[in-house]
Amino acid sequence: MAHALEAELLLPTVASFENQPGFGAIATFASDTPDSSSSGSSSSGPVEVRVGRAELFDVVPPALARASAAAQERGDTSVLAGRDGRAEIAVSVGDRLKPSAAPAVAQLRGRGLRVAMLSGDSEVVALRIAELVGIDAADVHAGLTPADKLDAIGALQASGHKVAMVGDGINDAPALARADVSIAIGSGTDIAQDAASLTIVRDDLRAVPDAMALSRSILRTIRQNLAWAFAYNTAAIPLAAFGIVNPAVAAVATACSSLLVVNNSLRLRRFQPESPPAGAAG
Repeated sequence: MAHALEAELLLPTVASFENQPGFGAIATFASDTPDSSSSGSSSSGPVEVRVGRAELFDVVPPALARASAAAQERGDTSVLAGRDGRAEIAVSVGDRLKPSAAPAVAQLRGRGLRVAMLSGDSEVVALRIAELVGIDAADVHAGLTPADKLDAIGALQASGHKVAMVGDGINDAPALARADVSIAIGSGTDIAQDAASLTIVRDDLRAVPDAMALSRSILRTIRQNLAWAFAYNTAAIPLAAFGIVNPAVAAVATACSSLLVVNNSLRLRRFQPESPPAGAAG
């Protein structure tokens, strides 16, 4: 858009726009839309432009279908574009795998967690990525729409599982909102971050198992503090009530108990992530 404005290109007027989650988008341009077949001329009527998966189009020419299939065999995602329901061009898009993805999956599985993939990409692309990061093929669910991802999370919860969802895209937002614990990546979309209960600021997936380890340490510390407070008060209150303990001694003991709880909580400051941020001193 910025380049078009700088080049002073004639931009079409958008009459309507429809987003079809998981499939693509459809836009209708007004009759002043520039016609690519004759420079400077305009189409005689509204033009409907579609961009997305093959299922979004009424007609996909055999040549484009073969090009899309070849792209998927390479592990890339094929995006089609065309007018009035007919695909006219295919664009191959390859995902850049985050270097931290495989180590993060290995850490999660090492802690006894089951890791699954919910993807809107084709099965070929999803299986290729899963193989690279170490996710079992049986736990790969491909070709999913946002509603399908939501149903998948619900099915896991219905079977008694606690589900943590990690996502960064618009199509991940409904599933993030449904999961028991939802984690968004800071480099992702705003809507994903709004739907998540936790946002990882750095673009490093190894922060996900680190966050889980820290949360478990916090929960363990809370339980320790509550257990100590309950035991102390159970023993100290009757002694103070019956005058067995001098009030001054009781006051000092209460202060010491509070200091013990605070110091126990401060131990969390010594938490060391298993994978420090890039650039951190080793």
